[in-house]
Amino acid sequence: MGQENVQVSFFQHIKALLPPHLSLVDETAELLNISNDSAYRRIRGEKPISFDELQKLCGHFKISLDQFLHLQSDSFVFTGQTAGQGAFNYEQYLTDILRNVQLMNSFPSRELYYLNKDIPVFH
Repeated sequence: MGQENVQVSFFQHIKALLPPHLSLVDETAELLNISNDSAYRRIRGEKPISFDELQKLCGHFKISLDQFLHLQSDSFVFTGQTAGQGAFNYEQYLTDILRNVQLMNSFPSRELYYLNKDIPVFH
Protein backbone atom coordinates (compact mmCIF):
# COMPACT_ATOMS: atom_id res chain seq x y z
CA MET A 1 0.00 0.00 0.00
CA GLY A 2 1.52 3.31 -1.08
CA GLN A 3 1.85 6.36 1.14
CA GLU A 4 -0.99 8.13 -0.66
CA ASN A 5 -3.35 5.17 -0.14
CA VAL A 6 -2.50 5.00 3.57
CA GLN A 7 -3.09 8.73 3.99
CA VAL A 8 -6.40 8.61 2.11
CA SER A 9 -7.48 5.58 4.19
CA PHE A 10 -6.47 7.41 7.36
CA PHE A 11 -8.73 10.35 6.50
CA GLN A 12 -11.56 7.98 5.52
CA HIS A 13 -11.20 6.40 8.96
CA ILE A 14 -11.43 9.83 10.60
CA LYS A 15 -14.49 10.67 8.48
CA ALA A 16 -16.19 7.48 9.72
CA LEU A 17 -15.58 8.62 13.31
CA LEU A 18 -17.08 12.09 12.78
CA PRO A 19 -20.74 12.80 13.49
CA PRO A 20 -22.67 13.44 10.26
CA HIS A 21 -23.16 17.15 10.99
CA LEU A 22 -19.39 17.84 11.07
CA SER A 23 -17.27 18.38 7.97
CA LEU A 24 -13.99 16.47 7.67
CA VAL A 25 -12.40 19.38 5.82
CA ASP A 26 -13.47 21.97 8.39
CA GLU A 27 -12.39 19.83 11.34
CA THR A 28 -9.01 19.05 9.76
CA ALA A 29 -8.36 22.67 8.76
CA GLU A 30 -9.25 23.97 12.22
CA LEU A 31 -7.26 21.32 14.08
CA LEU A 32 -4.13 21.74 11.94
CA ASN A 33 -4.54 25.53 11.65
CA ILE A 34 -4.45 25.43 7.85
CA SER A 35 -6.76 26.60 5.05
CA ASN A 36 -9.59 24.44 3.74
CA ASP A 37 -7.71 24.13 0.44
CA SER A 38 -4.66 22.72 2.26
CA ALA A 39 -6.92 20.35 4.18
CA TYR A 40 -8.48 19.12 0.91
CA ARG A 41 -5.01 18.44 -0.53
CA ARG A 42 -4.06 16.38 2.53
CA ILE A 43 -7.36 14.46 2.52
CA ARG A 44 -6.96 13.58 -1.19
CA GLY A 45 -3.33 12.53 -0.58
CA GLU A 46 -1.89 15.24 -2.85
CA LYS A 47 0.20 16.68 0.00
CA PRO A 48 1.70 14.39 2.65
CA ILE A 49 0.84 15.07 6.27
CA SER A 50 3.74 15.68 8.64
CA PHE A 51 4.39 13.73 11.82
CA ASP A 52 3.28 16.76 13.85
CA GLU A 53 -0.01 16.88 11.97
CA LEU A 54 -0.42 13.13 12.33
CA GLN A 55 0.13 13.41 16.08
CA LYS A 56 -2.49 16.16 16.37
CA LEU A 57 -5.04 14.17 14.36
CA CYS A 58 -4.42 10.90 16.23
CA GLY A 59 -4.57 12.64 19.60
CA HIS A 60 -7.73 14.58 18.82
CA PHE A 61 -9.65 11.65 17.31
CA LYS A 62 -8.14 9.08 19.72
CA ILE A 63 -6.71 6.91 16.95
CA SER A 64 -3.92 4.45 17.68
CA LEU A 65 -1.67 4.68 14.65
CA ASP A 66 -0.17 1.21 15.12
CA GLN A 67 -3.66 -0.32 15.25
CA PHE A 68 -4.72 1.62 12.16
CA LEU A 69 -1.66 0.48 10.21
CA HIS A 70 -1.96 -3.10 11.59
CA LEU A 71 1.65 -3.07 12.76
CA GLN A 72 2.90 -6.22 14.44
CA SER A 73 4.79 -4.61 17.30
CA ASP A 74 4.10 -7.28 19.95
CA SER A 75 2.83 -4.53 22.21
CA PHE A 76 -0.32 -4.14 24.22
CA VAL A 77 -2.45 -1.03 23.86
CA PHE A 78 -4.32 0.19 26.92
CA THR A 79 -7.07 2.79 27.07
CA GLY A 80 -8.80 4.47 29.96
CA GLN A 81 -8.27 7.06 32.61
CA THR A 82 -5.95 7.04 35.55
CA ALA A 83 -7.30 7.40 39.06
CA GLY A 84 -6.16 11.01 39.35
CA GLN A 85 -8.27 12.26 36.43
CA GLY A 86 -11.48 12.88 38.34
CA ALA A 87 -14.24 11.16 40.23
CA PHE A 88 -15.11 7.57 39.37
CA ASN A 89 -18.27 7.21 37.30
CA TYR A 90 -19.65 3.65 37.23
CA GLU A 91 -21.87 4.24 34.21
CA GLN A 92 -18.90 5.61 32.24
CA TYR A 93 -16.84 2.61 33.39
CA LEU A 94 -19.41 0.19 31.95
CA THR A 95 -19.73 2.26 28.77
CA ASP A 96 -15.94 2.10 28.31
CA ILE A 97 -15.99 -1.67 28.75
CA LEU A 98 -18.74 -1.98 26.13
CA ARG A 99 -16.82 0.27 23.70
CA ASN A 100 -13.64 -1.78 24.15
CA VAL A 101 -15.43 -5.10 23.67
CA GLN A 102 -17.12 -3.77 20.51
CA LEU A 103 -13.73 -2.62 19.21
CA MET A 104 -12.22 -6.03 19.91
CA ASN A 105 -15.14 -7.70 18.19
CA SER A 106 -14.43 -5.73 14.99
CA PHE A 107 -11.12 -7.57 14.45
CA PRO A 108 -10.99 -11.01 12.79
CA SER A 109 -8.51 -12.39 15.35
CA ARG A 110 -8.95 -11.37 18.98
CA GLU A 111 -7.75 -12.33 22.45
CA LEU A 112 -8.48 -10.77 25.80
CA TYR A 113 -6.05 -10.94 28.69
CA TYR A 114 -7.77 -9.93 31.89
CA LEU A 115 -5.78 -9.36 35.06
CA ASN A 116 -7.75 -8.52 38.17
CA LYS A 117 -7.75 -8.61 41.94
CA ASP A 118 -11.51 -8.90 42.29
CA ILE A 119 -14.27 -10.88 40.60
CA PRO A 120 -14.05 -10.23 36.83
CA VAL A 121 -16.82 -8.08 35.37
CA PHE A 122 -17.54 -10.81 32.78
CA HIS A 123 -17.90 -13.57 35.40
